[in-house]
Amino acid sequence: MTNAARKSEVGLVDRFLTDPKTLFGAPPEFGDKRRDRGGPIWEAVWPIENSLGIVETGQLRILTSTSTDKPLTLAVVYRGNCVWRVDFVAASICHVNPFWAHGSGASPKVCGPHYHGWDSNRDHILGQSEWTLPSRRALPPQVRKFEQALPWLATEVNLLLTPDQRTFRLPETLL
Repeated sequence: MTNAARKSEVGLVDRFLTDPKTLFGAPPEFGDKRRDRGGPIWEAVWPIENSLGIVETGQLRILTSTSTDKPLTLAVVYRGNCVWRVDFVAASICHVNPFWAHGSGASPKVCGPHYHGWDSNRDHILGQSEWTLPSRRALPPQVRKFEQALPWLATEVNLLLTPDQRTFRLPETLL
């Protein structure tokens, strides 16, 4: 991929995240997406529509599993690339941030629930051929459940939630 093409992709993500958007349609159904370490990973995909009411390629993906060390992930995907992600992991699970992330204010090591924000990873993506979000930051201490994470993430990515969407809960069978 050329540098100009990557800059164009990043510019589209910048605009996608800046523009107001909403979730499209009814809450998604969860399906057994794949198996990991012997157990299912349940995934739901909720399309995102832009401020003109057009559903393009943005999605909110919700993944949950009882058999992995990452029981819940919320991911905002645009044009097939993850542009923002929230990972719930146990407080005992720690990750080391890349050295370059320290310059943007990220801690050298992050333990427990965390997020991979666009602002912390944008410059990295501009300079790489692979699309990854390796820089992470700890979630605010008041964000420890799905019901707290969804509105928090929505605020971070300019996603306007309706009252029904704010109270959307994971199916009890997946908790």
